[in-house]
Amino acid sequence: MGPRVLETAERSVQAVRDGDDAAIRTLPAGLSVPAHPAALLCLRERPYRPP
Repeated sequence: MGPRVLETAERSVQAVRDGDDAAIRTLPAGLSVPAHPAALLCLRERPYRPP
């Protein structure tokens, strides 16, 4: 998984934790390309790990 995917996942997690509605609305644009299975797993598992 590339650094760009990890960065998008981290931004997603942080936006949700912060309750940042504006950032959350922009996230789909960053994920508009077909996602790699490892990226999807990262997005699913990352919120449960401590910051």
